[in-house]
Amino acid sequence: FQIPHEVQIGSSLVIQAEADGVRGPSVRVATNEVSPGIFTVDGKRGAVINHVGLLDAVERGNYAVGFASGLGAVIGDVRTGEVAPSELRPTVAPVEVFVNGALCPTLFAGLSPGFVGLYQFNFQVPMDLPSASTYALSIRQLGRMSTGVSVTIR
Repeated sequence: FQIPHEVQIGSSLVIQAEADGVRGPSVRVATNEVSPGIFTVDGKRGAVINHVGLLDAVERGNYAVGFASGLGAVIGDVRTGEVAPSELRPTVAPVEVFVNGALCPTLFAGLSPGFVGLYQFNFQVPMDLPSASTYALSIRQLGRMSTGVSVTIR
């Protein structure tokens, strides 16, 4: 779900899910400026597309795009529940990308055009990693590190 951007940072919200008219238990959650998380395709493997747009291994030295949530405010107006426009909406707070603990050049982090509440981060895969191996991928924003996911490098 998407927390409305109108919610004041540092406040707490009561959240309750409903499915087929049946409500689940209420849960109180605190809001933070950011809470970076990388989407996965199977609970472990990161939702990352390679330089040709395939959900496959990424190549050393090439560019890749990962998908995330919780990257906070963006530059430019996008209302809660609205589709992100084709004009890029970068995050206010910078995002750092790490593969195998190494900081990668980050070209863009912000809302993914054409989607609601989905962020993307575009990064360059380090050249000096051995190929045909799986590595940890994580992102950091305002000192908050995401949980690591796996990415295959060839």
